[in-house]
Amino acid sequence: MLKSNEENSMSFAEFMRLLIKKIKLIILIIAIFLITAIIYTSDKQKMYEASATLEIGHINENNKQKKYLEPSDSLVRKLFTQYILIESKDLPKYSPVLSTVTRVKKLTGFIELTTEATSNDLAVKKMQSILDKIIFRHNEQIEDQMALNKVQISSLHNLKNELVKNVRNLKEQIIPGKEKKINKLDIEFSLLDERPLITSERIYPDKYVVLQQMDTSHQILNSLKKDISNMEAEIISIEEKIKLLEVFSKEYNIQPTRIVGSIITYDRPVSPKTPLIITLSIFLGLVLAVFVVLLGESFRNDKEDK
Repeated sequence: MLKSNEENSMSFAEFMRLLIKKIKLIILIIAIFLITAIIYTSDKQKMYEASATLEIGHINENNKQKKYLEPSDSLVRKLFTQYILIESKDLPKYSPVLSTVTRVKKLTGFIELTTEATSNDLAVKKMQSILDKIIFRHNEQIEDQMALNKVQISSLHNLKNELVKNVRNLKEQIIPGKEKKINKLDIEFSLLDERPLITSERIYPDKYVVLQQMDTSHQILNSLKKDISNMEAEIISIEEKIKLLEVFSKEYNIQPTRIVGSIITYDRPVSPKTPLIITLSIFLGLVLAVFVVLLGESFRNDKEDK
């Protein structure tokens, strides 16, 4: 057992002596990889990144519910299709582009965007251009909604005024006329009990006919009163709708689409990743150098054995 450990120790010692012996070759191979990586990162265009978080605007429909100007998932798909799938293919190389767009997890109505360009200024400019278009489109939606609210409010006011006019007309003219007619029929019906049905000069109406007329008049009167009650209830409902629309149109119930904070930039380029590339080149150079040394030693031992 001790002998085996000693042999292993000697094998490791021999391995280390071999690496030290071939240290110049190892350094040369690592240097080749390192110089290649440096040349690659130096020649490759540096790309900078800008990022921003966008809060999608909404209109408060009541105390608990928000009506977003656009669903976040829908906006993400639209931006991805327009700027990443379509626009980026037609642009010249190294043009400012939208690189990523995602929905913020666990937060409704928030999305994150990143742009890439050959400088921070260009990346910010591209980001601002995209955000301005979204904000402008959403502001137009708010203006359209406010204009629609005004039209609806005006229409409801007109409908309310028409109903109020109809109710006043029924109360002041039509219903008093119907009540007057019923009173007249009631008097006429009472007189039938005091007069003969037929005289030498004229034939008086039959009681049944008068009763029918009275009953019809009462039905019409009740129907008109019911119409008044329904119209008054509708007027109250319209007034509530007008109040809600007026509240929805207030500034404190409207949240425009906005950038959360500001557009963020970074001093270091995101591409190429120079530290990572150099680290990998040194590691790969070392691995290849050890492999070359071991392979050369193996060939030398084979020749000596022969």
